[in-house]
Amino acid sequence: MATLSLIGAEGAGQNSGKDNYVWKILIFGILGIILAFAIGFSTNKIFLHESVIGLSATLVFLLALILFLIDFSLESLFAQSLRWPMIILQSLAVVAGLYFGRPNNFWIWQLSWIAIFILFFWFGRHLMQTAAEDMLKLRWQRITKKGLAQLLTVFALFISVSLGVFLWQRPNNEIMISESALTSILNSGNFVVHLYLKDFDWKMKTDDFLKIVAEKVVNSSLEKMLGKSLEGLPAAYVENQKQAFIEQNIPSLKNQISQFVGFTIRGQDSLAHVAYQFVYGKLRNLPASVNQIIVIVFVVVVFIALRALAALVSVVARFLGYLLYEILLAVGFVHLIYEGRTKESVVLS
Repeated sequence: MATLSLIGAEGAGQNSGKDNYVWKILIFGILGIILAFAIGFSTNKIFLHESVIGLSATLVFLLALILFLIDFSLESLFAQSLRWPMIILQSLAVVAGLYFGRPNNFWIWQLSWIAIFILFFWFGRHLMQTAAEDMLKLRWQRITKKGLAQLLTVFALFISVSLGVFLWQRPNNEIMISESALTSILNSGNFVVHLYLKDFDWKMKTDDFLKIVAEKVVNSSLEKMLGKSLEGLPAAYVENQKQAFIEQNIPSLKNQISQFVGFTIRGQDSLAHVAYQFVYGKLRNLPASVNQIIVIVFVVVVFIALRALAALVSVVARFLGYLLYEILLAVGFVHLIYEGRTKESVVLS
């Protein structure tokens, strides 16, 4: 049976070997605390659209998360116990990062995250160490897969609930989505609109959009009214008539849209801005209880989406962790020790 050790077989039982184990495993523990704090701190910065040390908060969060998963896996495999003190300190570090990321909006009940992280960290480490003990030959992917799934579940829950808290605390004159975010969401469906309007984009000016729509309407109307008779008319005359009809239709279309959205639109406003003002007005007029239900549903949807993406994060973390694991073995930082093991069996005779 193969086991991992931070000290070589020749150093086992000696004081120098024990000292080497202590400082080596301490490196993983301290690094885990720092990364856990970075995860909590960058979580709030993502919601606030603020940078962290000059970098995107989302990038910092992803890097810290992947590195923490790798560090936690290595510490779990190399440790000679569950290392409760480090589990507790790393759980505290996540919540401390959340607090310092937005101290004025921290709620006391959020301290319960400490107990939740302790539970999931313990269970994840337990799964990894149990899997390693049950194998005659160590398999990195099989050892870490279930344990990392627990960690990613608690972090998905942490992010989605923290987002819910952030939305719950927003002022009454704000809605849960920014104009830029709404524009990105709307633009993702442009391919459908392009089936009818090829040049459509939510960032385009309202006047430009109305001109395109009016042109479509006028062309369709002329073809229905005159049919092939258009071919016998001078091109310049037809074009002048089209432009005149278009100019006449634009004010009418603008009034129709203004009546639909409930406010007067301006020609220089982008379509995304008009859509945002429309959504903004509708959400502000909803009862507080309905807004709360929307936040809860949104949090559930975000959690499900993050848990689905967690599979990809797990693959990346396990791959990079395996590379680091092999490097540590190659440089002699950690050692493989082979030992015999007896097994009891019960048979009928």
